[in-house]
Amino acid sequence: MKNKDWIRQTADHIIDALQNGTAPWIKPWKAEELQNTLPYNPVTGKNYNGINSINLMLEGHSDPRWLTYKQAQSINAQVKRGEKSTLIQYWQFSELVDRLDQNGNPIINDRGEVEKIEVKLENPKVFFANVFNAEQIANMPKLEIKPIRQKFEIIQEAEKILADSGATIRHYGNTAYYSPKLDEIVLPKKEQFMSEGAYYATALHELGHWSGHETRLNRELNNPFGSKEYAKEELRAEIASFLFNGKIGLDYDPKQHLSYIDSWVSILQDHPSEILKATSDATKIVDFLQSLSLEQKQQIDTRLDIKSTKELDMAKQKTYLYVPFLEKDIAKDAGAKWDREAKMWYAPKGADLTKLSPWLNAKENTISNDMSVTAEFKKALEAAGLLIEGEPIMDGKLHRVSVQNDRGQQKSGAYVGFLNGHPAGHIQNFKTGYKENWKSAFSVNNAKKQEIDIKNALETSRVLRQERETELSSAYEKTAIKLQNEYNGAKWANPRHKYLQNKGFDKNFYLKQDEHGNLLVPLRDIEGKYWATQRIFANGDKMIGAMRTKEEKEQGIEYPAKKHGNFFLLGAKSLNNVQEVFLCEGFATAASVYEAMKKPTIMGVDAGNLEIIVTSIKEKYPKMQIMIAADNDIKREFENKPNVGKNTALAIQNKHKDVLVALPNFSNEEARRGLSDFNDLMKSRGLEEVKKQIKEQISKELHLKKTMRNDKELKQEIKANKDISISL
Repeated sequence: MKNKDWIRQTADHIIDALQNGTAPWIKPWKAEELQNTLPYNPVTGKNYNGINSINLMLEGHSDPRWLTYKQAQSINAQVKRGEKSTLIQYWQFSELVDRLDQNGNPIINDRGEVEKIEVKLENPKVFFANVFNAEQIANMPKLEIKPIRQKFEIIQEAEKILADSGATIRHYGNTAYYSPKLDEIVLPKKEQFMSEGAYYATALHELGHWSGHETRLNRELNNPFGSKEYAKEELRAEIASFLFNGKIGLDYDPKQHLSYIDSWVSILQDHPSEILKATSDATKIVDFLQSLSLEQKQQIDTRLDIKSTKELDMAKQKTYLYVPFLEKDIAKDAGAKWDREAKMWYAPKGADLTKLSPWLNAKENTISNDMSVTAEFKKALEAAGLLIEGEPIMDGKLHRVSVQNDRGQQKSGAYVGFLNGHPAGHIQNFKTGYKENWKSAFSVNNAKKQEIDIKNALETSRVLRQERETELSSAYEKTAIKLQNEYNGAKWANPRHKYLQNKGFDKNFYLKQDEHGNLLVPLRDIEGKYWATQRIFANGDKMIGAMRTKEEKEQGIEYPAKKHGNFFLLGAKSLNNVQEVFLCEGFATAASVYEAMKKPTIMGVDAGNLEIIVTSIKEKYPKMQIMIAADNDIKREFENKPNVGKNTALAIQNKHKDVLVALPNFSNEEARRGLSDFNDLMKSRGLEEVKKQIKEQISKELHLKKTMRNDKELKQEIKANKDISISL
């Protein structure tokens, strides 16, 4: 069959499926059903991709296994008489050739075999193969249903994919979309979705669009809504979502995109080859997103039998191993596991070290020739068409680079290089479809041994740190209960408390006093959970935590209290119905601002705690206007020291553009006396001055933001009119 005829036949098949509602990417799927439906070859263990995957699913078989006639015979199975095969298409973009050294001689590996390298073909080849479904074959092994993955594993993997992408993701509003102009993804908040799975499925769909940016896979994204070009991009993203959800185990629900069906049918009727381009691009999207982390899923080995292992032979903690590539399967069977973060094999805690002893120490170092590892890697990258300036960076991170025939800022190539252990890497050219898992011809086992020693030392430190963090977390909980009980049982503070009087107040702001007369300021997190108490003494000294008895001090008993992210709110019981809130550092400053503005005001304890509070507010209340009434220690500037309060507030504003900042302004004389916050301003000039300065600064900032926004909109309108005039 000619390729053109196969394309027309395939397009017609998919058009019928779209019109009948049976195309696989327009039907909802449960994760476990989808995972066990995606076609794969049971002999090679590989999934069918792109158009082949869609085409095979359209055949309507319940068994996902497909193989050729000869492959069936190779496992003692036989195609049933009269069964018809299904034609699939393959493109060959590369081929394996011998890896040669600098003298042109084949490089021999440890097993005496000639090492191979994959090189791209200048003229890719297309060929066809006939495959049969397992239901068409007699004597097939029983189908093994893939186990359902734990929800937390799926969510963890989806979250890691989003994080590894580096995409800018903002949460607000009620719609999900990708903005090519701003190069950012906008999503509703997670709690607005029916489930966590629905949130991540939507996020990954938009990440598919994100992959098309000109600096990534370079697809045309700036198409008007409702156009055929817009529908083409949705077809790519939707098929990619369908395939991606099946790979990682998310439910798939296409209902938000079913409105494009008529457009897709029209496109395929006019241009049947579009389905090949769409499925090819969809596969590239999936490969690209997976390549961002380049970490393979690891199956948990539940067969490790340590019942007869002597305690002295058991790993007391995670212990890193030296495992050459060719011995990885043997080491895995012996109980070794792969650390995806460290990119190294290790013996898990409780493993039998007698079985893993061959890999506890690195072997002797041997060098095959004089070429450096980075030079060798660069040679492989350039052979794949990637353009490398200087030496490639082999730091275990993904690096995007341009390839031959890229234009402007386009970067259609990616690579990752690892120097730990046996130098290796991954090379991908998204323009040609070329992919290679690269491995150096050199052996750097001595370096590996040194790294293993370092990793094991770090692991020991990590275990100790983790134990301390667990103990600290438990201590925080116990302290919180102790402090909350103390606060609940305490009396309301005396409005004439010496500290309050010194700060210019005659009310207690609903604070309480402990048995020693110290003020108690309750600190809660964004959800209202009580975590700590700030204790203010009559002389103005402060502490966070519980008072200890003499006996407790002698015994070294501590009551650590959690301050990070916690705060005290004046003027409201909670933030649930608050539209605007002021944020300050200390209590006296917060009380002064609240008295002046009569709006809910947060005491954040100190400058270092403000950003986490801002972040938590924006996550839970994205529409709330946050105004920082910052400290302004001008005296420190006179002394060439950092103005911490001012610098912190402006840094937060730079990160969160909608946050407003007001700073108390002082005369030089006031500044030299050390006046630095709005309480100092209140005591120096009165409450009305506090109100005046804050209102003026907030109004000025709002006006400036509005002007900038209007200027931006005007420029956009001018550009739009200019573009229209050009098109006319």
